[in-house]
Amino acid sequence: MTVDSCMKVETTTGQSLMRMLNQLVDGSITMSDMCKLMHPALRGGGNNVTESEVATIIYEAGVGPSLVVCGQILSNVVQGPKKDGEEEGEDSEKKIEEAPE
Repeated sequence: MTVDSCMKVETTTGQSLMRMLNQLVDGSITMSDMCKLMHPALRGGGNNVTESEVATIIYEAGVGPSLVVCGQILSNVVQGPKKDGEEEGEDSEKKIEEAPE
């Protein structure tokens, strides 16, 4: 997800992505928020879907698998996406050290 799409999710849900991550962990994330998170992620991946269609996808796939997908989206936002052949967390300190001041 792009920074713009992350900010849009925060605006449409009225909460930070970190709060959504906490809600995901404690099981209090709503299906509405799941839809609002998955919609821009799916569109960013080249899928021309509406929010209503995303809601149908969540319903048909089941809430459990949809929670896993939301977790993966939020994990990528928080940690940055893994590059091919990269272990999780690898090189993250280097990225921070190289960030412009």
